[in-house]
Amino acid sequence: MELATPDARFGVVLSERSLKTRGGGAVSRGFPQAGSSAFRGSRRRGTFSSSPWSGRGPPVEPTLPATAADGSKAGAEAFIAYFWDLANYAQATGDTAGLRALGAESCGGCRGAFDFIDEVYGAGGSITGGEYTLGELDTERLVTNNDVVIFRSTFPTTNTRQVVRRPDKQAEVFEASTVRARFTLSYQPKGWQVDIWEVLG
Repeated sequence: MELATPDARFGVVLSERSLKTRGGGAVSRGFPQAGSSAFRGSRRRGTFSSSPWSGRGPPVEPTLPATAADGSKAGAEAFIAYFWDLANYAQATGDTAGLRALGAESCGGCRGAFDFIDEVYGAGGSITGGEYTLGELDTERLVTNNDVVIFRSTFPTTNTRQVVRRPDKQAEVFEASTVRARFTLSYQPKGWQVDIWEVLG
């Protein structure tokens, strides 16, 4: 088995075209920097936990919780927890349809992660382990513009050991680790979406 580098692990994959923000994180091109003066708001800190798949029995696709149905801070954090629940489901099954619906078309980090799963399963491979648990969220409202509310949330994700297998290739092993990430997400009439996915290290 080949021990793979953490940068290739799902949730850490970003688009090839990236830039550095003043905070040091890589972001997809095409968005204003989350730290720019155009974003204003008060910061509030909260705790929210996702529910990683236990590995016992067939995985069941999670449903969007009622608490994520509005554009509040609580709604943003419930949506982020749902995102990672759905990420765990997608990794275990190869079904990325629901997960893709949560990322903006121009979110390069989202596309890289979703494409990784599709590439593995599309080649007849499988992903075992790698379940993510979401840690404490530091969430702030950035701006409200007509019907759009924008939040930014920084949080750690901890994943279990993962094995990625592809036909006719040596299995890749990703050891358990914790990575800090940041979402810039917006609430629109159609609901929540992730606009920027930054990996902070």
